[in-house]
Amino acid sequence: MLNRKQLGRALLFVVFLRGTLVAQVNKQTLRSELAEQERKSGYSLVDTWGGRGEVYVVSVTDRTTRKVKSRDVQEDDLRGTLSPQKRYLLFYKNGVWLRDNESGEQELIDAQGRFSSQCWSSDQRRFVYGTGKTLRIYDTKDRKILDIANEQDDYPTWSPDGKWIGFYEGNHYVLMDPSGSGRKKLFKSKYGGGAHWSPDSRYLTYTNLGGPMGGFLFWGIECVEPYRVWVWRVEDGAHDWVLNICKPGRTFLWVMNSALSGDLDEAPPKCERGRVGPFTRKSIFRPNVLGDIVAETVGERDQFPIRNLY
Repeated sequence: MLNRKQLGRALLFVVFLRGTLVAQVNKQTLRSELAEQERKSGYSLVDTWGGRGEVYVVSVTDRTTRKVKSRDVQEDDLRGTLSPQKRYLLFYKNGVWLRDNESGEQELIDAQGRFSSQCWSSDQRRFVYGTGKTLRIYDTKDRKILDIANEQDDYPTWSPDGKWIGFYEGNHYVLMDPSGSGRKKLFKSKYGGGAHWSPDSRYLTYTNLGGPMGGFLFWGIECVEPYRVWVWRVEDGAHDWVLNICKPGRTFLWVMNSALSGDLDEAPPKCERGRVGPFTRKSIFRPNVLGDIVAETVGERDQFPIRNLY
């Protein structure tokens, strides 16, 4: 018979095991629910590093990808950041510039500003951006700038439903009411890509260090710097990883399925030394003088994480 001490240890083990199993079931449930939500709402999580005209679509249930052709995903990003109804174009040219596509007027908003691809309010009247020291909202109707927080994130986001502004506060991603109040701290992400909202504002995706390094090949370790792509459900904080990738940590995007076409049925190549996902060299993204985001190949090693620059 078990004595009292042994019985206590056994009970603790059972409680621990039950908690572990429940957590695993909850995570599997999250991925299944997300897959169903993607199917009903018509959007997919993609990696845009497949090359122009191609993306990798993530299967969140089985943690795999497939290559498909894209019609609008990268082309839209190369033009800059359009407002929801496409009246305004926000682009970078030694500062944040705004172009009114109806009148053709262009104006410099802030010489110190930076913005993300999800910076517009749902009514297209306002957008949020960062200066390195301050988060600001610009109102296109009143042509006024409002400081809403003293934070050092250059690439804040605005949820598609207009309820939240997201940004990094140190290493934590934080949501804040657009009025500047009501903050809540979410996940911690240090060296990964920037966060991106699902079209229905229910989920955020981000990347973080971690995951398997793979096997040992004759030229070295298969993946010397592994990352995981995570999904966070905003309403309750449920989260789980959906894909293992090799460096660099980068932003994955949720896009509408109408922007995708065809199925090449090809998984991305495994990481090799001097290789970045489907690329053979390191590419960094920079805005050119027209505000277009262009990739520059600069070498074969020492890739670095890129925040939400597209």
